[in-house]
Amino acid sequence: MKTKNIITDKVNFDDFSIQKKEIAINGKKLPLNIGDRFILAENDKSIKTIVAITIFEDGRVAYTIEWYDPETNNFQSENVTLTELKLLN
Repeated sequence: MKTKNIITDKVNFDDFSIQKKEIAINGKKLPLNIGDRFILAENDKSIKTIVAITIFEDGRVAYTIEWYDPETNNFQSENVTLTELKLLN
């Protein structure tokens, strides 16, 4: 008997098209965009994904990164600046 998967039986993932959006402030493109993925350190097993970008009135930019943590079996998220990402890397 075939096991039904509610998600894959109702959603055709082949039809998903991903369009990258570039974000700019005063004509200068941000170095990272929503959907970009990276690993912070060589021994890090979790792929981080940028899921949101916040641009503050004074021009500061914060990136919301999200990843799956197998130790807690949950998704984790954190808001970081580009400077903090560079320091963590």
